Parts: sequence; structure tokens; C-alpha cells
Amino acid sequence: MPILYADLGKVAKKLLNDDYIADRKLQVKTTTASGVTYTATGVQSAKDDSMDGDLTIKAKVSGNSVTTKLFTSGKATAETTLDRLGVDGLALKLKAALAHDAISGLATGEYINKGVSVTLQSSLTTSPIVDASVVLAHAGWRLGATTSFATEAKGLTGANATLAYADGGESEVTATLLNQATAAVVSYSHMVRPGFAVAAQFAYDQPSKECVVTAGTKTALPGGGWAKVKLDSLGAMSLAFIHEVRPGTTMVLSSRVGLKDGPKGPPKLGLSLVVE
Repeated sequence: MPILYADLGKVAKKLLNDDYIADRKLQVKTTTASGVTYTATGVQSAKDDSMDGDLTIKAKVSGNSVTTKLFTSGKATAETTLDRLGVDGLALKLKAALAHDAISGLATGEYINKGVSVTLQSSLTTSPIVDASVVLAHAGWRLGATTSFATEAKGLTGANATLAYADGGESEVTATLLNQATAAVVSYSHMVRPGFAVAAQFAYDQPSKECVVTAGTKTALPGGGWAKVKLDSLGAMSLAFIHEVRPGTTMVLSSRVGLKDGPKGPPKLGLSLVVE
């Protein structure tokens, strides 16, 4: 079964990136009897202790999803997903944003069937930037490509290609050429056994000649919850602890420590609390 290009290598990305937070975050989510979901989020930045927040309202209108998001910065967005267009696997997304009296828009079309997925996205301006991607799938193999075209410059501004193989649930390996083959990323994820998974990534940037290797694990804890550990070749170790305090309430604690040059002051602790 094909997937969207953005989801190639997703298992490794989630294991190596999700839950490693530095900010302090509180999120409260509730759903009404009519199916409308309200999500309020507040974040305190670890860099400068500034506060930001947003309110997300998600509802179904005539069977289609409508999401509105209001930010404390004054920005507002609205997105509609139309997936009842009479063609199986076809969806159309329309997004509008208002920020500082400026309005922008984005239109995205997605189509997924048995052997191929296609995504076409365009900004709604007089000189739009058009992004297109396609994924072909066969017997566990997936070959995908994405490109970006600037109509004003009348030329390609980027192109990526990915080859991936998944064995049906336990393992996935992905190789990607980025930025018109000036960078490369190879990732691997493996579910060793129930409750224990590993992932690794090798990234190479040709202009800077930089290579970064990252490896991580995710382990189920005896009393419930998960522990995650990540190490990279730059000399950083990240730790994360995920625990369901009670049904519907999840807490995440995370920290990052520099190993190469030694700790510089007390390590910063990231905290996330999600209440549903």
C-alpha cells in the first residue's frame, strides 16, 4: 500500500525526534457531545521564557473536516479537508492564514490508490510556488520523488528522491537524496520485540562535508510508560520519559546533555502535559 511522500521513513523520524522537547508545554483537549474538539495549548520557550498559546477548533461540516486555529500572536488559520469528492482516495485541502493584515492561502490535492500516491500543492498567490510529489509502491518497496517549482523564477527550487523498503511492520529502511542530490539521509527502524524498538540515521551534507550519525531506542517500562534515549556523533545525549498519569493525561519529561565538551550548567528540562 503506498503512503504519502512525507510519511516515508516516518517510524524512524518519530523515534528519533518526537518527545525530545526543551520547552514547557500544557495542552488541554475536550470534545463536545456534537463532536466538536477544542484544544488549548500554552508553551513557555526554553530560550527566552516567552509565552505563546493557541486555540484549535475542529469540527465536521457536511461530513468534511474544518479546523480553525487562533494564536496569541494575532495570527489565525482555517483549513478545510474535502474527502467526499466521489473518487476513492482523493482529498482536497484548502488553508487560509491571516497575520498582521496579510492573507495567504494554500491548496493541496492528495490521491492514494493501490499502487501510487500523488500530492500537488500550490500557494494561492499571483506568483505561486508549486510542490509536487509521487510515491510508487510494490511488494514492500516504495520509490518517491518530490519537487518544487517557483513560477516567478520559472525554475525548480528543490528536488528530493527516496527509496524505502518495509517488511510489513517490524523494519523499515529509507534512503533519501535531498536538495538536488547535495545531501543524503539514510535511516533504519526496527521493532526488536514488543516494547523495544531501535532506530538509526546517517546524514551527510555535501557543501559542508558534515556527517552526523544518530541512534536511539524506545523501551516500555515495567510500571507503564516509555523511556527513550538518543545519542549523536556531535556529542549530545537526549533522554525522554513518557508516562500516562491517568487515562487521558500524558506527561513527557525530556533533557539534553552535551557529552563532548562536558555539561555547561545544569541541564534544561523539557516538560509537556497533555490533558484530554
